[in-house]
Amino acid sequence: MTQYHQEALTLAKGSNSLKETLAEFEFTAECQAKELSVLRSEQRGLKEALEQARTEKETLLQRWMEEKSAEADRLNNYNDTQERWQHLAKQMKKQLKKEMRREGVPSALSPTDVRGISNGTDAHQEPTD
Repeated sequence: MTQYHQEALTLAKGSNSLKETLAEFEFTAECQAKELSVLRSEQRGLKEALEQARTEKETLLQRWMEEKSAEADRLNNYNDTQERWQHLAKQMKKQLKKEMRREGVPSALSPTDVRGISNGTDAHQEPTD
């Protein structure tokens, strides 16, 4: 009987020890579940912030592309205008030479003056920003 009593006490102590261990595991699992919930909430917030950042990036990229396109259009228009002025100046220079040869008048313009006309430098430059 003493042996059974001793065995019962040992099993009771083991049972209590297992119950304490189980309680610790349950507490740990509950803490981890709460932490997981907080982490998932943070992850949702971060995903939303990431999506917002991507949307803003796309908007900024689109606006930048539109600005660069408009800038390229302005530059192309300016270059076209310069080409037309240079072409017109070249034709005028050629016409002036023809008229001077036809009239037999020696050239009144120096080569520097003629170059200035052909480059369209003075009156037709685009203002700088």
